[in-house]
Amino acid sequence: MATPIDEESRPLLAQTQLVPSYHGLHPASSASPSGVSTPVERPGHQPLNKPTTRELIWIITGLWSAVFLSALDSTIVATLLTSIGSHFNRANQSSYLGSSYLLSVCCFTPLYGRLSDIMGRKHAMLMALVLFTTGTLLCGLAPSMNALIAARAVAGMGGGGVLIVSSITETDLIPLRERGVYQGLGNVLFGLGAGLGGPLGGFLNDHIGWRWAFLIQVPLLVASMILVSIFVNVHLPTQNQTAREKLARIDYLGSITLVIGVGSLLLAVTLKTAEGFSWENPWVWGLFALSAIFLPGFVYVEGWVVKEPIMPLRLLQHRTSFTVAVTNFLNSVTGHSMLYNVPIYFTAVKLVSAGNAGLHLLPNAFALASGSVFAGIWIRWTGKFFGFTLFSAALCVLSSVLVASWSPSSHPLHFWIDIVFSGFGRSAFTTTTLIALIASVDREDVAVATGISYLFRTAGQVIGVAGSGAMLQTLLTRNLKQRITGPGADEIIRTIRHSTTIIPELEPSIRQAAVESYALALRAVFYAQAGTAALMLMVSLIIEKNPLPVSHQEQEENERYRRAKRTQQESSTELVPSYQGLNPASSVSPSGVSTPVERPGHQPLNKPTTRELIWIFTALWSAVFLGALDSTIVATLLTSIGSHFNRANQSSYLGSSYLLSACCFTPLYGRLSDIMGRKHAMLMALVLFTTGTLLCGLAPSMDALIAARAIAGMGGGGVMIVSSITTTDLIPLKKRGVYKGLGNVLFGLGAGLGGPLGGFINDHIGWRWAFVVQVPFLAGSMILVSIFVNVHLPTQNQTAREKLARIDYFGSTTLVVGVGSLLLAITLKTAEGFSWENPWVWGLFALSAIFVPGFVYVEGWIAKEPIMPLRLLKQRTPFAVAVTNFLNSVTAFSMLYNIPIYFTAVKLASAENAGLHLLPNAFALASGSVCAGIWMRWTGRFFSFTLFSATLCVLSSVLIASWSPSSHPLHFWIDIVFSGFGVASYHTTTLIALIASIGREDAAVATGISYLFRTTGQVIGVAGSGAMLQNLLTRNLKQRITGPGADEIIHAIRHSTTTIPGLEPSVRQAAVESYALALRAVFYAQAATAALTLMVSLIIEENPLPGSHEEQEEHERQRRAKRTQQESST
Repeated sequence: MATPIDEESRPLLAQTQLVPSYHGLHPASSASPSGVSTPVERPGHQPLNKPTTRELIWIITGLWSAVFLSALDSTIVATLLTSIGSHFNRANQSSYLGSSYLLSVCCFTPLYGRLSDIMGRKHAMLMALVLFTTGTLLCGLAPSMNALIAARAVAGMGGGGVLIVSSITETDLIPLRERGVYQGLGNVLFGLGAGLGGPLGGFLNDHIGWRWAFLIQVPLLVASMILVSIFVNVHLPTQNQTAREKLARIDYLGSITLVIGVGSLLLAVTLKTAEGFSWENPWVWGLFALSAIFLPGFVYVEGWVVKEPIMPLRLLQHRTSFTVAVTNFLNSVTGHSMLYNVPIYFTAVKLVSAGNAGLHLLPNAFALASGSVFAGIWIRWTGKFFGFTLFSAALCVLSSVLVASWSPSSHPLHFWIDIVFSGFGRSAFTTTTLIALIASVDREDVAVATGISYLFRTAGQVIGVAGSGAMLQTLLTRNLKQRITGPGADEIIRTIRHSTTIIPELEPSIRQAAVESYALALRAVFYAQAGTAALMLMVSLIIEKNPLPVSHQEQEENERYRRAKRTQQESSTELVPSYQGLNPASSVSPSGVSTPVERPGHQPLNKPTTRELIWIFTALWSAVFLGALDSTIVATLLTSIGSHFNRANQSSYLGSSYLLSACCFTPLYGRLSDIMGRKHAMLMALVLFTTGTLLCGLAPSMDALIAARAIAGMGGGGVMIVSSITTTDLIPLKKRGVYKGLGNVLFGLGAGLGGPLGGFINDHIGWRWAFVVQVPFLAGSMILVSIFVNVHLPTQNQTAREKLARIDYFGSTTLVVGVGSLLLAITLKTAEGFSWENPWVWGLFALSAIFVPGFVYVEGWIAKEPIMPLRLLKQRTPFAVAVTNFLNSVTAFSMLYNIPIYFTAVKLASAENAGLHLLPNAFALASGSVCAGIWMRWTGRFFSFTLFSATLCVLSSVLIASWSPSSHPLHFWIDIVFSGFGVASYHTTTLIALIASIGREDAAVATGISYLFRTTGQVIGVAGSGAMLQNLLTRNLKQRITGPGADEIIHAIRHSTTTIPGLEPSVRQAAVESYALALRAVFYAQAATAALTLMVSLIIEENPLPGSHEEQEEHERQRRAKRTQQESST
């Protein structure tokens, strides 16, 4: 028997907590020898709740009464908007009554997950009901429209909480396999409340006034509070804390940053789309800027500041949790877009009344109710949810496609049935994904995970309405302007856009134009819905299949197994961690159990399976494809963007700002990927790239757009290099070239599609959408990277703060400033024609003269983990590869820049025809890398192919320099092919040479150095060849064109080759000869640079290429042993 002293001497952490006996629920218990039931000890985890049937009925009654009233209130206001607007004489603000409630719900809903853990389910539900009741009461007593809008926001703070706490509580009480049925029944009740809200609101408004539609809810809400207070008692871990101690645990900083960040973002989207505010409006860009500050702030607070975050970022790193959040967002976007636009179709295209349009939504309402119930029954019957999840998502795709195909000739049944598939699928999908989410997390994380899911769901509702509305109005305006012209057209178009009820009263021709315009715009919106639903279906494939316990006992056993497994994983230290998606090499113990292999102090071995490799490269190459697409999509938008902002003279900065930013920041990702890990470095690059791309679409001015392109460049270069580094981690060196080649093919495909796609989008829906349309695909790429890209790096047991402390900030700053100022100075001097006396030119050169040597000093003598270790550049092969990559890029980009000029200025061909002559080069670029990879895989050697590739570049430059009017036409198509093939294969073979010459731990940093020299060469190649061309051209023109007006003619010829065909014959001949001589000199300079590349390539060492993971590991072991022996010899 334990004495008091024994009890006192026990360690505090060894004390166990007992599950308390709450009224209304009996925890699992064990019998003492005397037969008395005693609580079961379950230290450190969520206790088990086992209510009786009678108790469950009363609990569900309390919860669902609150849910019913919340649903009733959400629609009761819809029928009161006109009366309220007339009462306060503020009809223009009526729509804010709905949007203020919805925005408030979206912002405050996710807070209730963690609050219900800290305060308990009952008190969290009572808090939500108090806020909801208070807001509803204030609505009935509001003295003004502004007060009423504020009261609706207060009601929204509680309304969303009612729904989420109800869902969390049901999860606590119901075995997971039966949980879907209760979710379905709750949705039926929610649908009943939402269905009754409109008629009841109209009845009360007509008979006793609109205020009573709010006031009559108050006693019912009070009764619901009484039921909750008495019956909802759920066991949570006992913590013996006072109310003050519980309040101290609340994440106030995270809550504030989340509410402000999400609220400002959604309000900005609403003002821009629903209210039609312009981009220049300070409310729009101010709110977007506020969200851009507070949302990253929220992520930082949750990840590194608070102890009990309301949204633990670790949950979003889980495969299923993250996937459910994203698919719930997409599902809400699709569903609310459908509900918003289908009634518009009936009133604007079918020309029926609003009442008739509403009737067509009735089948959808029944489908919404039945879909959730059927999904619950299926899960209860089969114990599985994955197949029904995919089936539900497929129904959403089918419905959107069917609705998009509506036309005057469609059978009447289509207008009633097609939307049913969406209602059923959407409801069932929400239920199955909720079960998938709960089954994938520990029971103590259920509340917070549910909160995250509801945040994404409600955000999707706002984005679905706002986004589809913006798209509809943009396309509708364009269609109407094409069809309605003449006096008063603008006024007619404005009227049609703002009210569909006016269409039947218009003249027949105008009415037909309005109907056609709406039909075409809505069809595009419905097809966009189908695309969103298809993306939802694809992302759903990632959801994990987890078992669903059928009883409380089985659920407890499943939870015990999950905890034991997690404890085992946490207890293993200094071993290669078992990341999802990759299986580390293991050894077999004498008992036959596979155990991780210890490999202290060096890069662990990654051996993914074929299936894992497919998913990993799908994730990586999707990002690379989008990066390539973006790099060329802008080219076709320059004219439209310049005209839009009336700043055509600055259009070229959109390309140079991106390229300069990419060049400066790309080399940083090598070391960052070592410190942060490949996944997080890639996600960081994608976040910057996506943020910059989104800001491009929202930019209110040309300066803001240029800055946004620079932000996109910070991430765009990182996407390329981290993808290359990760490929090196996963693929044996002998096969590495093949994957490099295939990645280059995909890059070329993206770059090839960018121009045509940008032009198409610009012509049909506007240049902004060319940026905005990339965002969901980039988000999809982030999802794939987050789930599948898991690469083993040395175990260092460091916190995020310790990892951040390892970053070479000083070196990064000096590199970015030094390289950035140098390249910007060169660009201003050559491309923009600034004189040497210009303070921007000499000032930037002076800045680079200070910071570049400063960077060298920092890297060599100060930084502990430099982003560019100078010791690598002291080695023979890394130095040779860096220099040759620079020279090769100079040659290649000079070629790509000047060949089109030759065809337009010397051959006098059109720009399109000049572009066609680059097509063979594009195919050669793609095939050269693949052929080099195949050669290395076949022979295991790279040196001879490297020299062969460099020779091809020399040959191509010499052949092009020899072009003349008497050259055979085939020369103008074939000669450039040698350059394309040689450049691509050279980059591939030298990358393999670089990696083969260093230790695996230096591969990431060395790749970063290679990319720095390569991107710098691109800028120098364009700027240097352009400067040389302009100097020689000016001299040649001044020798051949003299007399009055010569300077003006020379200026026109230098700045636009399109003027040459329109000149007088003698002047045209002089211009052609001047361009031909200048370009010949440039091409011979290219040939000399290519020859220098060939000579420096002779220095590169031939190293063996391992053909398998095992051979690569043995090769690495021998390298380490040799280095150790060299270091030990004195």
